[in-house]
Amino acid sequence: IEDLTTSYLMHPEETYFCGSLVLVNNPQDERFDIIDGQQRTTTFTILDCVLRDLYLNELTPKAKKNIKNSIQDTFDGERRNLKFLTNDKFQIEFEETIINGISFQNTKQIEKVFQNNRYLQNAHFFKHYIQEKFDEQRIEVNSFVVWLYEKVVLTVITCPNQDSAIQIFNVL
Repeated sequence: IEDLTTSYLMHPEETYFCGSLVLVNNPQDERFDIIDGQQRTTTFTILDCVLRDLYLNELTPKAKKNIKNSIQDTFDGERRNLKFLTNDKFQIEFEETIINGISFQNTKQIEKVFQNNRYLQNAHFFKHYIQEKFDEQRIEVNSFVVWLYEKVVLTVITCPNQDSAIQIFNVL
């Protein structure tokens, strides 16, 4: 987040490369599995949810649409386009506490209050950091959100099978 806000402030017109995603096609489940980049996608998803829940009333329709389409499932007829899945053990908790809306707590002991939910810990950290940085640097949220979706780039490598994905991951 520090790197994103610094890049936005220093070079808002430039593309910001944020790493790669290595995916493998999973035809049985009709989805792509992430071999490399899970932490980045989780971080971006939590960041989007924090921006949504902190600034919902200030976001322009374009910014809202960008955030909404990156967080939640979208449907094209009967076909699902996007669904973020985490570890099965934590999926329901992730959806209930992050995806469906973050209930921010006013506490300085985030690790104690949410000791069993790292997602909420991170969301609260992001909230405090974003509020501080946006106020301190006078960052306009809509401009930042548009930059985030138009200038931040992830290189996506899609592999036909697990073996080739792991081979690419090892090379990277």
